[in-house]
Amino acid sequence: ARLNQLYKFEEDGTFDRLPKKEVLALKKEIANLEKNLGGIKNMTQLPAAVFIVDPRKERNAVAEAKKLGIPIVAIVDTNCDPD
Repeated sequence: ARLNQLYKFEEDGTFDRLPKKEVLALKKEIANLEKNLGGIKNMTQLPAAVFIVDPRKERNAVAEAKKLGIPIVAIVDTNCDPD
């Protein structure tokens, strides 16, 4: 929501009315959000499945997928619990 809002500000000319310092801060925020959320900004529904390489390292992703009922496909090594 915030990323789309900032893109809308950039398109409709709101950035032209703001001080240069604020514009730079907002562009930095856009870059940060794009880096972290760029791949999922246009998703309209939950994914059909989640693929995880290391479930021990990605515990948050596994917990969130379980909570939302999303099927998980994980690659585990001998030092990981397959549950």
